[in-house]
Amino acid sequence: MQTRQRDVAALYAKYIGELANAESKLDALEQCVSSNKCELRINATWPKPSTSTISLDDDASARLTDAAQRDYFTLKKPIVIITTQLTGLQQYIKEQCLN
Repeated sequence: MQTRQRDVAALYAKYIGELANAESKLDALEQCVSSNKCELRINATWPKPSTSTISLDDDASARLTDAAQRDYFTLKKPIVIITTQLTGLQQYIKEQCLN
């Protein structure tokens, strides 16, 4: 029983560490984006204007608004947390419940 408890504690510590690491990376990315040291890039296409008039703005790259950047991180953080938790639970089931 003690071996099993030790294994579960080690598994828990591993995934808590991974979760903390993932959250700190996401926080660092958010801080980098908010300080304009890096930028979020999106893969987007939009139709070309039908008029043949070309302006200087046509060459500008797509950029998320500040609100969209905040929303990205608001949505990304729970995804990172859930993914890490789910991976840990799956590993727990494989190692502890199915053996």
